[in-house]
Amino acid sequence: MVSWTGVGGTGGRNQVDPQICFVALGPSAGKGASGLWKYGGAERLVVILANWLAAQERRVNLIGIEPAYWLDAGLDPSVPIIVPYRADSGLPGLRSLHPRFTGTWGAMARANADVYVQSGAGYLTGIVGLYRRFNNRKMLFMVTSDTNVDPDRVKRHFKVAGRDRIAYSHGLRQADRVVVQTKWQQDMLGHHYHRGSVVIPQGLDLSSFLSIDRRTDEDGGSVLWIGRASRLKRPDLLLELARRHRKVPFIILMGPGDEPVYHDQIRREASELPNVELFQSGTVDIVRIFARSALLVNTSETEGFPNTFIEAWASAMPVVTLACDPDEVICREGLGLHSRTLDQLSRDMVGLLADPLQRRAVGERARAFARRSHDIRSVGPRYLELFRDLFELTSGTYPSDEASSMAKS
Repeated sequence: MVSWTGVGGTGGRNQVDPQICFVALGPSAGKGASGLWKYGGAERLVVILANWLAAQERRVNLIGIEPAYWLDAGLDPSVPIIVPYRADSGLPGLRSLHPRFTGTWGAMARANADVYVQSGAGYLTGIVGLYRRFNNRKMLFMVTSDTNVDPDRVKRHFKVAGRDRIAYSHGLRQADRVVVQTKWQQDMLGHHYHRGSVVIPQGLDLSSFLSIDRRTDEDGGSVLWIGRASRLKRPDLLLELARRHRKVPFIILMGPGDEPVYHDQIRREASELPNVELFQSGTVDIVRIFARSALLVNTSETEGFPNTFIEAWASAMPVVTLACDPDEVICREGLGLHSRTLDQLSRDMVGLLADPLQRRAVGERARAFARRSHDIRSVGPRYLELFRDLFELTSGTYPSDEASSMAKS
């Protein structure tokens, strides 16, 4: 193995540089009816972390079905992409075994990594867990949604095959380390799955958002909503706010979802409201959209730790949220308002729009928090240290309560 000098104040000692492989796959078919790829927080986390590792000259690759998808999502072209199988290959009823299982297993062998990283609960977690078990490699699982740690939320919001639930539970047991986004996720993972975990905040490339200038923002701006066209994200509630406040400008930045009828309904209703601009994600400069906005509104029923919160804070913009406030960080750090009901959200939104001094104070506090807690330049070294620790583990070592205590140190 190659040795290197530690990053982030490790005292200059030589460290082992493990080969890291992200087992991410991505879409199993081409672009949907909208003609756009669908990206989520899990995909963005993979891309940003892989890019940061590549920039640090670490050895990293990615297993993905559609290379164009990952490059379009922003993956650095220097990161090798290993294609496990063709998206259209396999016979109905047998695809989960071949090519999905066999192809992924073969791609992991070709990657020949020391540490395999996987996110997103499901069948793929089981495949990676089995490979780790039989090939004496290490596995890191990254929780990217509250549904990964709370089976009750899965039952409420998704139809998940029993095979996928079993595979996920098995893979989770095999993982050498589990990274969660919040203390709540850590507690729920311990309660439901009896697993220790490490809390590491998302690391994003925030440079463009941190450069947005709010010093001339006295006249406010639009109310921004970002998300997929999904009933879980509830963009219909944002449209209800727009109907209540006809003089307030709203921007919807909406990505394609799995519900085309609902997607078309939201687009049609938005087009009937003169105070609403609707953009398709992936077709506009998101930093310009943030610069035009005064605050971010979130109406989702459940989330993990939304990247949009972090980007809003880095843009010096408060967040007003209906239901989602991970670990109550918005209330605890004063980064916006957790409204809990639509009527209160309506009042909170109007109050912030009418008070530029308060909005600026919250925005400055939020920007400092985002820079301190979520910039990839500060979060990346924590992952690098974790990869080193994983590589140095003796074969067969499983996580314990020690992993949970790491989050408090």
